[in-house]
Amino acid sequence: MIKDKAKEEYLKNLHREKPYDAEGIVKRLKQLRVERFGVSQYDFAVYADIREKTYSAYEAGRSTPPIEKLVMLANSWGFDFEEILCDKE
Repeated sequence: MIKDKAKEEYLKNLHREKPYDAEGIVKRLKQLRVERFGVSQYDFAVYADIREKTYSAYEAGRSTPPIEKLVMLANSWGFDFEEILCDKE
């Protein structure tokens, strides 16, 4: 149920001027990739069936990850989608 609320909030914010905290989401993705999984950008992306160049652009801030890609990463790596949407600090 909490995941559904997080997704609903994300989708609701897509139509606003600043749709969501893309910077924070990418920061949390990178933190998960490095600290929890200890893998390269390439391995993190390819395992989730995302092109490495695409994922690299997310971490570099050159591109904003669409929700579909965030869901793919969460599902592939087995972490809670809400972990990257919500800053728990």
